[in-house]
Amino acid sequence: MKNIIKSSILLLVCLIFLTDCEDMNSLHQEYLDRGESIYTGRVDSIQVHPGRNRVKFVWEIKADPRITKTEISWREGAEKKNREFDVIRTGGNAFMMETIIDNLDEGTYYFEFLTKDDKGNRSLAFGKTVEVFGDQYLSLLKARTITNITIRTLNDPLLLQWSAADNGVVETWVMYESESMGKAIKHTVLSNEEESSLTDFVPGGTYTVVTCFCPAPAALDTFFITSAEATFPTKFFLDKTGWIPYATGTHVGNGGGLSCLLDDNYSSYWYSPTGEFYNTEKPLYVGFDMLHERMITEIALEKRWDTRMAEIMISLDNVSWTPIGSILIDNNDERGRGSLVLEQAVKARYVRLYLTKSSNEDGRGTIWEIDLYGYEIRDAPTPGIFRYDRSDWSIVAFSSNNEGFEARTLIDNILTTFWRPRTNPYAPLPHWAVIDIGSPKEIAKIVTYRRQQNAYTRTVQYFIGNNPDPNAAGWVKIGEGVMSETTGDNNSGGEVLTIDIPESMNTAQGRYLKMVLPDTNCSGVDTSGAVAEIYLYGKKN
Repeated sequence: MKNIIKSSILLLVCLIFLTDCEDMNSLHQEYLDRGESIYTGRVDSIQVHPGRNRVKFVWEIKADPRITKTEISWREGAEKKNREFDVIRTGGNAFMMETIIDNLDEGTYYFEFLTKDDKGNRSLAFGKTVEVFGDQYLSLLKARTITNITIRTLNDPLLLQWSAADNGVVETWVMYESESMGKAIKHTVLSNEEESSLTDFVPGGTYTVVTCFCPAPAALDTFFITSAEATFPTKFFLDKTGWIPYATGTHVGNGGGLSCLLDDNYSSYWYSPTGEFYNTEKPLYVGFDMLHERMITEIALEKRWDTRMAEIMISLDNVSWTPIGSILIDNNDERGRGSLVLEQAVKARYVRLYLTKSSNEDGRGTIWEIDLYGYEIRDAPTPGIFRYDRSDWSIVAFSSNNEGFEARTLIDNILTTFWRPRTNPYAPLPHWAVIDIGSPKEIAKIVTYRRQQNAYTRTVQYFIGNNPDPNAAGWVKIGEGVMSETTGDNNSGGEVLTIDIPESMNTAQGRYLKMVLPDTNCSGVDTSGAVAEIYLYGKKN
């Protein structure tokens, strides 16, 4: 009986074992029926460069020689799309491929990469999620803006203060026309800069601000927001150094005298005639010579006690006068400030303020200071002509220097500085200076500014050469001009001499410019000369 039971149990175990083996084979039957799977090498190192309605991919193809194609697939809504790219090998090593997929709607995509061979074998897929940008992204961007513009004189840089940069701002451009070069230039402001400065702009000229956004690291495209056109200031503080004041009279004993009108010192003042001078011609006036013509946009008056109103007149020749408006400061305080702001800039050299209203019956007046705003009259642009940039120029030789009045000031862009040859003892004529202008240039005209309030310089000659030695052979004379003669007080200076170069003259014969002063307006042993600036102009293509 026991043997029968043991035999039955053994038979049952064998049946169970056979049944389990059959079930296990059924799980793998699909793969067994298919045969052995062959996979090509998977793509690697996929770089993503998202852009505006497009994306750029760069990926690595393995050294697997079987790979002949790469397939990229993605979905646009319910539609599945794909593109295939032939793999063209030039060697047996791994190499990079790239492509741009464009005409994509803005949104998020999932791209799959796989490789194929000619027998239909594929690699395992490699996926990348990509954000594609477009108009909606652009509409949410916030451009940088100029929050404040400050400048004192036109010789100072124009300071721009900027709003904070939003995420994605890489840089900002100010697009404007260069006054010296006569062409549009781009001033770049980095995203971490809160303040920047401009030079060489046209007063009252237009500019635009362009904010540049990068939507993601390694993005393919930059997004731009361009502002509406705006204009640069036309109001600049005019440096009053050297201006010549005058008046119908002055009380020398009080305040400090006539010079206090223009001394930039608001604790000193001009006081009109008093006492025995009460009968001075009425209305009283104060005036001044600015030495050369300037464009005026505002006149400000800081009055003391008596002064109430000033009628303002301007002139170009100190003979014919034009009224331009008045300043009224109708209060009884010790001091008060008023100004006349002009709708358009006016040209003037001479200014007078007639004191037509006073708190005293005799019409007396007192003034702390007079300030003028506007801008210097620079060389008017000539059609087809531009001024050469001098930032890389240098003075390489000169005949002599007076300490504090070096030849380097000939190209420093400051009209109040000047080169003056030695005066103790006087250097012999001719005086000369050699400028390295960087490279040969086609020159249309040369503009020379004489020292302000001085008329020593008379004849000016210019030569071009390839050797900086002033005595070397080969210097070619390209132009000459003569300035006006001196007056008794030497105050006719500040003159501008323009020498037009004939088109037939080949000025591109050398990189060195030599200026020569062969004579002077002075007499006797005085051989003085004084030149403030030299500018070269070329022809626009």
